[in-house]
Amino acid sequence: MADTVRLTVERLADTGEGIGRWRDGRICFVPAVLPGECVEVVSVEERARLVRGRVQAVIKAAPERIEPDCPAFGTCGGCDWRMVNEHIQCQWRRDLLQQQLEHRGFTVAVGELRPSAGRRCRVQVEHRDGQWGFLARRSKQLVPTGKCPAMEPALEAVVAAFAQLRPVYHGRIHWRCDERGTISAICGPADDADSLYSALLEAGASGAVIGRRSFGDPAFQYSVAGVRLVAPPHAFTQV
Repeated sequence: MADTVRLTVERLADTGEGIGRWRDGRICFVPAVLPGECVEVVSVEERARLVRGRVQAVIKAAPERIEPDCPAFGTCGGCDWRMVNEHIQCQWRRDLLQQQLEHRGFTVAVGELRPSAGRRCRVQVEHRDGQWGFLARRSKQLVPTGKCPAMEPALEAVVAAFAQLRPVYHGRIHWRCDERGTISAICGPADDADSLYSALLEAGASGAVIGRRSFGDPAFQYSVAGVRLVAPPHAFTQV
């Protein structure tokens, strides 16, 4: 039987998880909690110097806590902070980035961040038997998602349309939407890549990489300081 303990969240880790102390003094990382909260935690992983836990109950909630706007939050591994409003999320991200810069000897000040709800334009989605969603935290279990408030609406519509076509494809697809509204998909090898690409086109994608083959226009374009940049399909980009 998994061990359970009641602890107080001391601060946030740079991963976005809360940090508390297990009964023996080990650091305990807990997702979806706020600094100052008293929570009941069950261990899901124990090591010599740390414990990873899951919230069983919030005993004393922080005043900043709100009702998450996504029914999958807490199970889905896609988001960490939907239990606070966007302005607080931006402040936390700014503070964590500032701490990381200072820890490495940089003195530059990080400016204010702007809320960006519904602007996630790069996602890794699991497709299985006509369902789509994200993996549960630290698991391979699929969490079916009917609607994702974090995703760019145009991208979400294409992902959902593709799933409704029930293509013969089971696995992960890396979906991306650039500032042109162009949506591309990166898939693993498929027995019938041409049919899979036809389904992607029908759903609204404009390009894809399937295994080692490229179809259409899978490049990712965006502008930085007035300069237009074009990234190849597999390149890491984040704007």
